[in-house]
Amino acid sequence: LFLLLHSFPSLMCSCFVESPWENIRPVLRMTYPCPAIDACESTCLGAPECSAYAFVNSKCALLGADSGKSQTCNTANPTLWLRTAACDESTTTTSSISTTTQPFK
Repeated sequence: LFLLLHSFPSLMCSCFVESPWENIRPVLRMTYPCPAIDACESTCLGAPECSAYAFVNSKCALLGADSGKSQTCNTANPTLWLRTAACDESTTTTSSISTTTQPFK
């Protein structure tokens, strides 16, 4: 199953997209050990402030908004999973209360 999910990441959740980790992002929370990438993804989905996550060596990092400042990393080809609008649509529930969401700064 791991190889299947690793080979076809879209099977896990189509609302996250894999992307190179090129810019500095604040770490909102670290979880170690994290049993699997889907647990990390689920935790990010449950945190509205989480705009991306990274999963490496059983460590899950929930990440905030992209700062726009490039980073230097000693890890070859670091990747993260970006939250897309589809994530918010799939977790939205109807309510009689109207709210406005501001973009992350």
